[in-house]
Amino acid sequence: MSRWDISFKNIEYSIFGSLIHKNKKILNDISGEFRSNELTAIIGSSGSGKSSLLNILSGYQRKNVKGSIELNGIQSSQLIQEFSSYVMQEYTFHKYITVRETLLFRINCKISKQQDESIKNEKIEMILNKIGLIDKEHVYCEKLSGGEIKRLSIAVELLDDPKILFIDECTTGLDSVTSTQCIQLLKNISKEGRTIITSIHQPSALIFNMFDHIYALANGQCIYQGSTESLVPFLSELDLICPHNYNITDFLMEIANNDYGPQNNRLINKVEIRSHRHGVCKNNDSSPIIISALEVQSLRNEISQLLKRNMLNNYRDKTFTIMRILIHLIIAGIIGIIYKGIGKDGSQILNVYKFLFFNIFILMFTAFSSLQTSFPTEYSIVKRENFNKMYTVFSYFIAQNLADIPIIFISNLLYVIISYVMTDQPFEIFRLIYYFFIILLMSFAAQGLGLVAGSFLNEKKEILKNISGEFNGGHINTILGLSGSGKTSLLNVLSGFKKTNVSGKIMINGREIPVDKIRKISSYVMQDQSLHSHLTTCEIVTLSLNLRDKNQLSASERKNKIENLLLKLNIENKRNSLIKDLSGGEIKRLSIAIELVNDPKILFLDEPTTNLDSVSSTHCIELLKKLAIDERKIIVCTIHQPSTLLLKMFDQIYALADGQCIFQGSSLSNIVQFLKELELPCPSTYNPTDFLMEIANNDYGPQNHRLVKKIKNGRNINYKNTELLNNNNKIIYPENNYRNEYLEVQQSSLIKNYHCSYIHQVYYLLTRTYMMISRDSTLLNMRLFIHLVLGLVFGFIYRDVGNKGSAMLDNYRYLVVSVVFLLYTSYYSLFVTFPLEFATIKREHFNNWYSTRAYYTAFILSDVPITIACCIIYVTITYWLTDQPRELYRFLIFLSFTILMSFAAQSLSVMFTALMDLKSATIFGSMLLSPFFLFSGIMILSKDAPEIFSFFFNTNFLDSSLKGVLNSVLGFNRTKLPCDEIFCFLENPKKMLRDFGANIDITKAYYILIIYILISQILAFTFINYRLKYKQT
Repeated sequence: MSRWDISFKNIEYSIFGSLIHKNKKILNDISGEFRSNELTAIIGSSGSGKSSLLNILSGYQRKNVKGSIELNGIQSSQLIQEFSSYVMQEYTFHKYITVRETLLFRINCKISKQQDESIKNEKIEMILNKIGLIDKEHVYCEKLSGGEIKRLSIAVELLDDPKILFIDECTTGLDSVTSTQCIQLLKNISKEGRTIITSIHQPSALIFNMFDHIYALANGQCIYQGSTESLVPFLSELDLICPHNYNITDFLMEIANNDYGPQNNRLINKVEIRSHRHGVCKNNDSSPIIISALEVQSLRNEISQLLKRNMLNNYRDKTFTIMRILIHLIIAGIIGIIYKGIGKDGSQILNVYKFLFFNIFILMFTAFSSLQTSFPTEYSIVKRENFNKMYTVFSYFIAQNLADIPIIFISNLLYVIISYVMTDQPFEIFRLIYYFFIILLMSFAAQGLGLVAGSFLNEKKEILKNISGEFNGGHINTILGLSGSGKTSLLNVLSGFKKTNVSGKIMINGREIPVDKIRKISSYVMQDQSLHSHLTTCEIVTLSLNLRDKNQLSASERKNKIENLLLKLNIENKRNSLIKDLSGGEIKRLSIAIELVNDPKILFLDEPTTNLDSVSSTHCIELLKKLAIDERKIIVCTIHQPSTLLLKMFDQIYALADGQCIFQGSSLSNIVQFLKELELPCPSTYNPTDFLMEIANNDYGPQNHRLVKKIKNGRNINYKNTELLNNNNKIIYPENNYRNEYLEVQQSSLIKNYHCSYIHQVYYLLTRTYMMISRDSTLLNMRLFIHLVLGLVFGFIYRDVGNKGSAMLDNYRYLVVSVVFLLYTSYYSLFVTFPLEFATIKREHFNNWYSTRAYYTAFILSDVPITIACCIIYVTITYWLTDQPRELYRFLIFLSFTILMSFAAQSLSVMFTALMDLKSATIFGSMLLSPFFLFSGIMILSKDAPEIFSFFFNTNFLDSSLKGVLNSVLGFNRTKLPCDEIFCFLENPKKMLRDFGANIDITKAYYILIIYILISQILAFTFINYRLKYKQT
């Protein structure tokens, strides 16, 4: 049996800060060895460097790393990558691909195409059975729970039979039963001669003993490495005695956290690479590593497999494809009507040119947008699959383009035929084919550019089934259950986050209370807590307090409150760290801190201990319990895989299985008694909740219906302690003297939804936005730079055309180019802002940080000075270089129209992205701009179009903008321009305005633009308000 032993020496890894923020050393001169036939766990507190070490060993992180990594004595991190797979913590799948199809794609990419299909299917069946997803094989990935996604991510990498498997947080998101199954699976495959290395949070005693080798980190240094059996003696030699019936990993993490004084240096000094190993596999095989054993897939196979997956995605997500084709049909029909019969009319030759120009313009943008969001939305998937050697970047790029060819071909063909026939172009087959071929090539070129540009950037399912229950004030309550049992759904319903498709009653102290009223005295800490990455810990807590301070604290009181919160959550040493530099556990603690500033009477938490080590988890639950007792709060949280120590801290346990309540009670002893009455005795060495979850998983046969019946689906409260039973109707506060204050929820709090005034909300939101812009100024600098550079480019291209009678047509082109350029730069300036911030905004808005009105006001105002600055830069440069009339009022009118037009384009952009998802808005948004171009006078003059369309010309903001800038340089009785040729047809400005249909009352143009901005802003606000209230994505 070949060996696959990894050793590393003197590894150092640092993050280099800016001038403001200091450098941070993540790993500090660590060494170690991981051997084949062993299952190794890297453990440590949050921020200790576990994930960083895994990233470095796997080759995922190479920058800013020092030290050596060897495989069987050969120094090469690249060699390790060739023989390994990496299951990352954040694992994403294509939502319209099933579980089986995901595995089949992986196996086809990595295993020879000649291999028998029955062997492939047999392997998939085996993996699905091992990982417990056989009943989900035909389910779309978007329908899987978090735990099921984690299991699928492991299954995908196991298909490749990697010699070395790295797994980051292998049990995060899994319940105790599934975690045990997962670790047992990894242990089994490690015995096949593989090296399995995983980082893990909070392993239970059972899971800890399943590992062969432990590598423990604290503050980037190794405090122990060796076998699980050697850990207790290792600590004993340092006079650190683990208490009886105590989880040894919890004890080690408490030592690392200095709960027993500063002991880490003693542990570090004692650690030696081989001193505490019990030789699980004394491997003396020195056989060389055979590189040829790796099977390299052909480019053709990679592309074919990617193409097949992309086609499946397109087929199942039909809405997007149908809408693309439908929009091409509609625009072609409109174009055909507007330019009807111009193809054979000599007097319409200019309109023929405009017709062809518009076709190229609109089809270029639709093709450009078609793949623009593909790579950004799939980045995490592509990054992982490419790193794990499933395919090359080149294969991905080719497959993405090929998959879209049929859609582009059909869309363009329909568009060309309809518009070509309706406009009466010469019906000669060679002309039509040539015209279509040119259009098609242009579309493919634009499509490729869109993908490159993007690289820089209802099935009904009953989740909860007629459940009941009670959560008491002054106590901490937990909701337990297997993955997909409905824990998060129940929390979403109770908190009011989920309102649609919900039936039943929610009561406080025996009275039914609307969820909107509950929201005003509660906060919800969600599992995926998105935070602004360019704010510091202290700044984001301060912002939360400023927006929600109902007591009008003084500056010193606010500072003390923030310091106390940071200290309680053990993140006081991270007060000046940017969010992007925090570990997962530190972000979780920060997310709790920002909701506690409001002193909520009810606190809902979804998986508060996920990504926290045992010590941090204990501190977190201790804090929540103290809050519940001292401040009479009701705390309700879901939790995965709790240790016995954690469970003892909860006052009430509410267990779910398949959307039904299987237990509700007050202590672990009550669970034992409950199960004993059902003749399901819990073994004396077992954690009662682990045993309960095994029953829920049908490990002892189908028992759930018996549990549901006995607990009456949550209505039986006889397994609560006497203290809770005496107050069974006082859900928030047991004492009656609290009833009027919080059951009725003081009238003032019902009227006033937010503790901070609208003006202050806007002020704090603007402050946060500008703070983030100042720290991540790349986008701002790029916008200003583009307007500066293209201002110079266009200025020199149209140099001195503004005061020449012979160049009046070029001057018209300059004005059109300027309007179109500013339209598109403004349109895309806020295009991705709301979609990318939606998760953060949804959480903050739900928890009553600010109103939709305040957010929208700040959102729009924050970009006003930037948009004005961009317009001033561009207009000033081009106006001067093109030699437009040097009259201040003309310049100011020109500038004002470009600014108003930019605001109008922005509001249109925000409206589209609030109404649709980002991908749809990218495609359809650019398409929906085409009517504005059609009815703007750029493509056809209103006098040449059918009368039926006159209304659209008269109310079009783009038409008003173009006519406004034309009048600013040619109107107001401007005299004839000097002509340096024999004859200048358009030397008279009045004649030119008349010929181009630009005679317009300037005031009317302003009114149209302002009215349009107001209407589109109102619609955009309405759509955003709707999404924040009723949509979760």
